[in-house]
Amino acid sequence: MRPQALEGTPNTVDHQTKVELKQDNFVTTTGNGLEWASENRRSVIVSGALLLGVIVLLILGAVVYNKRVESASEAFGRAMSAYQTPSRTPRSLRLRESRPSRARSSAPRRLTLRSSLWLTSTAC
Repeated sequence: MRPQALEGTPNTVDHQTKVELKQDNFVTTTGNGLEWASENRRSVIVSGALLLGVIVLLILGAVVYNKRVESASEAFGRAMSAYQTPSRTPRSLRLRESRPSRARSSAPRRLTLRSSLWLTSTAC
């Protein structure tokens, strides 16, 4: 005995068999994909090889790029440290030195050089 309000509505219960309930869309799609792959084996292999080659080239390019960036960074660091270190005495400061003081500082070296040349030339 059904109530009066429900008599005119259709029955909305889904009546499926056990086989229909056990079908899974994922299993069906996977089966179809594997069937297509077995039928088109050559194109699948070529596409997979091309994809693998592109991935290897991208990884290799990234490694080479990182190596070059690292070496450029090291070279820039060396250049900056060379740029920031003070150089030898500037020429303008050396010219301010008096001539006699420079002559006195180099005189003993000239004498030793001349005497060693004289000893070597007369010993032959």
